[in-house]
Amino acid sequence: MEGFLRRRRGVFGRKRVRYYKVRSPFLEYRKKKDSEHMRGIFNLTNCTVLKDEKRDKYFSISFPNSGKVLTLRASSAEEVNSWVTAINEAIIDKSTKSFYS
Repeated sequence: MEGFLRRRRGVFGRKRVRYYKVRSPFLEYRKKKDSEHMRGIFNLTNCTVLKDEKRDKYFSISFPNSGKVLTLRASSAEEVNSWVTAINEAIIDKSTKSFYS
């Protein structure tokens, strides 16, 4: 799964649009789709993904080791469902897939 999502940095931070891609067991992001430079990467091992019950275009990824929560906004509720499914599959399949495959 890959595509553009919005992420808010900090309490009063601006929402930044980034291009995200699930590569089991990681979630990487770039500033632009065709950018060679990766802006960051999240290890999805042991994470929990939840849809926001109040806002249908939002979902969160909880990182238990650091206590951080990443909240992302998709363009539709259907897209949220696709992202949540893809990330959950990446978490489950982490032992059978490699970042470099």
